[in-house]
Amino acid sequence: MLKRKGIILALGLVCLSLVGCTPEKMTNKTSEKQTEISQEMVDKNDKEVNQKNDKATLLKAVLKEDASIEGDSVRLTLVSVEGIKDPEELAMGFGEEGVVLNASQKQLLDQLTPDKLLKGTQVEVALEEHAVTTRSLPPQIPGNSIISIKKIVE
Repeated sequence: MLKRKGIILALGLVCLSLVGCTPEKMTNKTSEKQTEISQEMVDKNDKEVNQKNDKATLLKAVLKEDASIEGDSVRLTLVSVEGIKDPEELAMGFGEEGVVLNASQKQLLDQLTPDKLLKGTQVEVALEEHAVTTRSLPPQIPGNSIISIKKIVE
């Protein structure tokens, strides 16, 4: 009988404590937790981006022709490709015909716009580690293998 009263009393206290938690208090705790989780995700993403940049292949090249634009996509034909940091020796695989980059305008750095990418412009291209290239002539590199493109100012 005492056990029953103890169990009923314990259940009553649990119910009271649950009722005492107002939705506002629960929402604040949830919001704080979500903010904390979001910040952890941002920090993790920044760390991954920095690791990608550490392993990136850097190439220096000259535009063979003006950039062509189609929607958000930019197509760049590069020649005279040299490896600045090229552990996979990608630059050696691009012959006289060069390489074509199929990039997004979001990958252009330093407020660079496609209309500033004219024939003869020198650019620096950062590619992900193990960048994908086609076996076509000239080879092509899709946007998901391109980290960034920036104009080299001399």
